[in-house]
Amino acid sequence: MGTLDEIQRLNDGQFHRLGDDLLRRSESRYRRLRTHGLNERGESIKGQPDSYVGETAATCSVAVCYTVQRSGWWNKVVQDVGEAVAACPMATGVVVVIPHNADRDGPQDKTIDWLSEARAAAGKAILRVIDGREISQLLDTDHQDLRHNHLGIPYSRLSGSSILASCRMASQTAIDYIRGSGRYDPERYSHRSSDRELYRVWQSAYRYNDSSDRRVAPIRLIALVNDSGVGKTSLVCELTRTLGAVLPVLLIQARDIEFGPEDKLVAAVINYAQGFLDPSTRVIEEAALSKLLSGSVPLTVVLDGLDEAHNPEAVRKAITFWLRSKLCQVSILVVTSRREFWQTCVDSSWVKWMPTSNLDDRSPVKVAERLQVEKSDPAAGLPLPDRFNEGELEAAWLRAGRTRSELAILPADAREELRHPFTLRVFLDLQMQEGLSPKKVTRAALLECWLNHRLDAETLTSERITRSHFQQALRMVASRIAETSHCSVSVDELSEVPRFDSSHPPGPILQRMIEAGILESLPNQSDRIRFTVETVQDFYRAEADVEDIKSNPAHIAEAFSQLPFTTAYSRLVRIGSRLIGEDVRHEFIQRLLEASPIKAAIVVRAHPDCYTAEVRTRIAGELGAQITDRHRVRAAMAITLLGELNCQEAIDVLGKHLLPPADLHNDLKSLGATAFTKLSYAPAAAFVYRWQWFGTRQGNDTYYFKDLLAFIRDATFEFRLALADQSVLQLSSATGTKEHVNAVTVLAYLGDCRLVDHLASRLTQNVLLEHYENHALIALGSDAAGRLFAQSVKAIGDRLAPLPDDHANNDARNELIGLVHFVVSDVRYLLTPAFEPHIKQLIENANPDVSWIAIHLAKRAHAVSLLYPAAIAASKRSGWIELDHGEERSCVSADEWLRWWRQSTDVAIRQKLLRLLPRYPNAEIEEILLDCLDLPELCASTATRLGEYGAIRSAPRLREILSEAVTTDDQSAKSSAAHALGDLRDVAAVPLLEKLATEHSDEWVGLQAIASLGLIGNSEAESALGRLHQLQKGDGIEDHIFEALLCCGSPTAVAEVIKHASSRLDGSEWLCERLGRLSWMRGWRCGEYYTHIYTAELVDYLKSHCKLGSPEKNWDIGDAFRQIDSPEVRTLLQKWGNRRGSPEDAVVRESDQRRLSDMCYWELRNRGDISAISYTLDECADDRDDIYVARAALLLQTFPTAAVANQLQSRLNVATTISETLRMLALLGRFGQQADAELAAKFVNHANDLVANVACETMLRLSDPLLVPGRWREM
Repeated sequence: MGTLDEIQRLNDGQFHRLGDDLLRRSESRYRRLRTHGLNERGESIKGQPDSYVGETAATCSVAVCYTVQRSGWWNKVVQDVGEAVAACPMATGVVVVIPHNADRDGPQDKTIDWLSEARAAAGKAILRVIDGREISQLLDTDHQDLRHNHLGIPYSRLSGSSILASCRMASQTAIDYIRGSGRYDPERYSHRSSDRELYRVWQSAYRYNDSSDRRVAPIRLIALVNDSGVGKTSLVCELTRTLGAVLPVLLIQARDIEFGPEDKLVAAVINYAQGFLDPSTRVIEEAALSKLLSGSVPLTVVLDGLDEAHNPEAVRKAITFWLRSKLCQVSILVVTSRREFWQTCVDSSWVKWMPTSNLDDRSPVKVAERLQVEKSDPAAGLPLPDRFNEGELEAAWLRAGRTRSELAILPADAREELRHPFTLRVFLDLQMQEGLSPKKVTRAALLECWLNHRLDAETLTSERITRSHFQQALRMVASRIAETSHCSVSVDELSEVPRFDSSHPPGPILQRMIEAGILESLPNQSDRIRFTVETVQDFYRAEADVEDIKSNPAHIAEAFSQLPFTTAYSRLVRIGSRLIGEDVRHEFIQRLLEASPIKAAIVVRAHPDCYTAEVRTRIAGELGAQITDRHRVRAAMAITLLGELNCQEAIDVLGKHLLPPADLHNDLKSLGATAFTKLSYAPAAAFVYRWQWFGTRQGNDTYYFKDLLAFIRDATFEFRLALADQSVLQLSSATGTKEHVNAVTVLAYLGDCRLVDHLASRLTQNVLLEHYENHALIALGSDAAGRLFAQSVKAIGDRLAPLPDDHANNDARNELIGLVHFVVSDVRYLLTPAFEPHIKQLIENANPDVSWIAIHLAKRAHAVSLLYPAAIAASKRSGWIELDHGEERSCVSADEWLRWWRQSTDVAIRQKLLRLLPRYPNAEIEEILLDCLDLPELCASTATRLGEYGAIRSAPRLREILSEAVTTDDQSAKSSAAHALGDLRDVAAVPLLEKLATEHSDEWVGLQAIASLGLIGNSEAESALGRLHQLQKGDGIEDHIFEALLCCGSPTAVAEVIKHASSRLDGSEWLCERLGRLSWMRGWRCGEYYTHIYTAELVDYLKSHCKLGSPEKNWDIGDAFRQIDSPEVRTLLQKWGNRRGSPEDAVVRESDQRRLSDMCYWELRNRGDISAISYTLDECADDRDDIYVARAALLLQTFPTAAVANQLQSRLNVATTISETLRMLALLGRFGQQADAELAAKFVNHANDLVANVACETMLRLSDPLLVPGRWREM
């Protein structure tokens, strides 16, 4: 049965969908065709038009009619045309689409001229008839993908669409398999920085595969190389899913290819790419596939899990052959591998095809980032993905359906472990399957879960290799390593390992562990192995410890007593959980307690009830004795451990040392309040209420700490009731008093519903609620709290309504808005699903002030569910409420944004949605943005986003926009297109940009073109700027041209700028001003620098011509190099900085008498130049000691820590005052190395109590850091 026959079998709805898809493809004027005559189920409905081109049916320019009626279809056509014209009076064209052969299947009575009747019915509109023959021809020739999708007919020849369809089918099969194994779930996948980085590198590969740019060699191989379990497979699956929606992407698992012959990879790709072809027409020539891909978008081949091929030599040959093949010339190959396997299979010849840098050499970047890239080895691959950062962990946690409070209650070390993606997945699965409580999660427990799953994945039933074999082997390796002074062991020393093979050491058990990435061979020493991650080594060392304890508890206890606490900690935690049920635990803990009570506490902490009351009493007593130690850091550690030792003995000791009449240091009392909260000790409620810092600040500002929220709300009912009673006693205090602030804040921490009624009465009494009262309602998070908060905001809105938004009323309005304006970040985890509907109602409120307040809260809280309502509200109040490209974009995922986009077709709403685009796109978003370039209302903001994203595919369309004549209405669009082409470094755009700048030099669009020429910066762009300079005379335009030449950065371009400066009387001042404006078109961030600009002659000119004058002029001189970095620039800055204290050191700011040397050292510090360390240590000298330490520690972070430590050591050795000694000791604790602990130890017994305490803290931080509780700082 032929294509025409299949078309004629379609029903109304099916034919309508086929016709719409085909029309959009066939001609550009139908690209914006909108479906009108189908319901949500895809069924045809009565009425005309069936589809149209335009904003509405009544105003459309083209009306489309479909009919599949068999008998008398020509009469139906005439009727439909008449109805369409009546419904679309502004239509200039009517298109009729029928499945019949208009000539052969027409009326038998040849006197019936139905076509003339239809034209008459169309009136002034032009009629076009597309019949079944034309549809069939289009489907059989250019649109076989539509033929396959709608009619199920296989592809009959190799084509771009058949390649795309085949790749989608093969990739979906691979994704389905991976999803079934649990390694990828698009529903739970959480995007992170690795997705953005991979997409950016892919964009670079796309750019450099384009033959129009040969400044950099083409990128044809992207290798993602990292440890197991960090999410390499899920990362490339997500790339395939999103990129493959619009471009040919083929995902292959390496395990599915039988590597052997060197052409195996090429053959596999060809086979997959022809999957949708009819078998009888399938071709095998690589040249045919390469020819089709040439000149179009490249094929992206993703080869996942190279290490699963287990044959590095064969993989090396296959990839080498691929890189030399014709197919490689039109493709991008993305591979993933574990480090160990990659090191054995990578070939040095591949480097020229791999990305040599993660940075655009013409973009400003931070010095540290550029240094990191310069030190990286391209052959090592990209270390993607990495572990989650804190924000990514939270996003993944929430994506899995968990709450922020559940995450906050986890111990810090457990959260740290969950930053490993595999560990997080295992934990979430266990929670779902076994109901694992977050409160009981420890780092050791997570490690055990992670390792058990990893070992289970490596078991081989056919060879009878089980998890216990792996565990036994790993315990032995850990023990052997511990017995040596090295971090590795020779395989010849592991003969007792299960299945050890002396002929092929170390045998199958350890070899599987090496291939799994748990163990690794030393580089260049393949006969020695070690643990890939030291934490895993400690874990199995503890497992071995448990076995040793069973045989000799006294000896092991003595051995642990000799170890530093930090070294022993993870092993002790593991021992504590593993010894339960073992009778030997009592002897072991008695011996350990005699030598080190604090280590014994770590073991007992796991299950205090499993040890005798005598042991618990002794441990608590020993820790209690440290509470009165002179050195508060030891007391702090003791209090912290007692708070985690969930037993009555610990409570009794804490009560004795902390509750009245005891009188400890206030900071220790605050720590004690936290300990009592963790222990839920109700009698200490009054103490907790007084000494716990609940985040109240000066001016009655409040802050809700998420970990404290979790501790308090997780406490027992008895404790929460006792703490609430303390608050209720103060609730009657006057609004705004310290007593009332504390009472309200504590009740909010508790989530006590009584607070709603109290604040409702205060709202009635005072008409408005104070800022801290509104904040407390958000912290409560209940439906009732949300309802009252909405009332409070509306009351403020009523007060704002009569006040015009002008300068005269600015203070009064800001004072009112300030009551519900939250700049603190705690609202991100305070806003609850129960509270959000009330914010949504406020967003939709008719009062624009109320709506603005609610939108600001939604953005500040990163409440994704509220951003779409915010966009709708903003679209209705243009100019009043604006979505401002803020940080809220970071919480918007690509999938969420796409859902919003599809939800609304209103152009005004879509304008706002373009401001909420995610920080990094996927290919589907790029496709939407490319379509938006055709809409005048969206073109400008769309072009800007495409440039920001680095969307190379948009360059041809952006050039088309520039090639059209500039009109008054499209200046903004052309300006944005010029801006974007500069961001894309599009060399092909240079002639268009030059023409635009020539014709519109005095307009914004011309200035954008000039700036973009500077960013492109090749020889053609530089020549174009030279020609523009010859044509344009006048300071305004000339200045922009010379700024662009500076951005070009070549010696000839810089020489031209210096030549012009030399011709001016104010040459040095003029040049400083030009340097200061390099980034004025695109913005600038402190600490980011252009490094491609040739500066030798530039620096020489300024050094010899700069003349100091007024403070404003001197400031411009000091500010000249804030955007450029080079050795010559640093030398000049150092020279000017060394004038400090001399008459030549000019004033740059009158208000605080800042000098030119200050500015030079600021710039050197931003660059991390060690010459500015001494200045930084002196800069804050007049501050109070604690403020000095905080400020200096922040400012010193840009320098190498070793260089900072050297300066601190030198100053500490010669310090003559208590203040100087305190400052250097405190900073040494932040920047010193382990060897510096000896220097700090000299001050531990200092006569000054504060010096002694700071010295002890520093000594412990550097020598045994886990003995310092988290967040403890003396200064």
